[in-house]
Amino acid sequence: MQVAPSDHPLVGHPKASGLQWPSTSGTAAIAERLGVLAQHPKVWEKTLAEDGTEDGHWLPSPWIMDPLLFLEDAIGPYCVSWDIKSSPEDHGKPGPGDYTKRHSPKALKEAEARERVYREYMRELNIRIVRVSRAEIPKGLRENLHYLFIRHAQLPMINEVLHAEILMALGEAFEKGNPPIDVMAEFAKSGVKPELVLHCLEHAIYERRIRVDLYRRCFPDRPMIPEARDVLVEFADWFRR
Repeated sequence: MQVAPSDHPLVGHPKASGLQWPSTSGTAAIAERLGVLAQHPKVWEKTLAEDGTEDGHWLPSPWIMDPLLFLEDAIGPYCVSWDIKSSPEDHGKPGPGDYTKRHSPKALKEAEARERVYREYMRELNIRIVRVSRAEIPKGLRENLHYLFIRHAQLPMINEVLHAEILMALGEAFEKGNPPIDVMAEFAKSGVKPELVLHCLEHAIYERRIRVDLYRRCFPDRPMIPEARDVLVEFADWFRR
């Protein structure tokens, strides 16, 4: 969150050109207005006097937010602020760390101040806050998405033609109810490593090219289970403006 008065995060975005956006007075001004400036994060800025002696003063420093999503719907671009915690009851409380320090009066007071400033900051910008918690995501889905996200980011360099051929074969196997290992075995005959075929499958699943059931683990030696519940529909409220 910006300490000083600032424009809306979408100002300057190519898709937001020509649109009017609210601004924020900044967390320092908001904290002062709410009477919690003493709990605002700060850093010590050193200054050097002409005689060589050191002095300094405190300056407010930013509170760090959880993800700010840049989204677009039929109306246009918009933002959603995710407030992420392990469980719903953790919202507005101190973050992870030493148990004793987290439950100290000082930490609780600072967390309360941050929560109040955060709500007012987003209200000024007309950005919706969504309380997201790990406990709300089914374990199987959570584990699948975590695994697929990592694998998606690590797709190795691959010839475009070969990639297209692998995706086509995987798509046909999916439609026919054949396990991915059949495709892996077929491409292995021409020297393509099975690991590469599997990686292409995981990448395609994450990009929703192959719509499998994300609530259950996909195993190479078993038929892929078609999607029964669209994750983006199930969690649509987390993304709406």
